[in-house]
Amino acid sequence: LDAITERDLLQALASGLVGKTLLFTTHRPAPIGLASKLLVIESGLVQHFGDRDVVLQASGPKPTPC
Repeated sequence: LDAITERDLLQALASGLVGKTLLFTTHRPAPIGLASKLLVIESGLVQHFGDRDVVLQASGPKPTPC
């Protein structure tokens, strides 16, 4: 996605997700802001799982959420 389309998509998802659950996979940092929980997988193994802010702090500045 280009930057404008990604922004539009994330805004639409954010407004439509209130009270709902969405499971998505990404290697890009922008969608992480939508998540309340993160699962970080490295080399096929779960490295971190939990609240977004806790996982981001534990896994460093550039996690690979799945």
